[in-house]
Amino acid sequence: MAIQVFEIDDCEWWAGDCSPADILRAYNENCGNPPDQPLWDGQLPCALTDEQLDRLKFVHDDDGEMLETPLTFRQQLAHLIAKGEKFPCFFATTEW
Repeated sequence: MAIQVFEIDDCEWWAGDCSPADILRAYNENCGNPPDQPLWDGQLPCALTDEQLDRLKFVHDDDGEMLETPLTFRQQLAHLIAKGEKFPCFFATTEW
């Protein structure tokens, strides 16, 4: 299964090579929630489309510093894969 980026809500994304239900369990475990607690809207996390991967941007690096040139979500995902990140994992947030 290919690694995808999943929208948790309009402020947070996770990445993984697993099902939306597995992403939800990893998210819940990270947040200290019961494993099968649904998202606020009752839905499962949704994989981003190609358009979203190319439109959404990273503006900070791994240390929180502003990037001179923002990266697309697709570029950031490739960066995480290249550095050997363990999936599923937190991917991005607007709450910096």
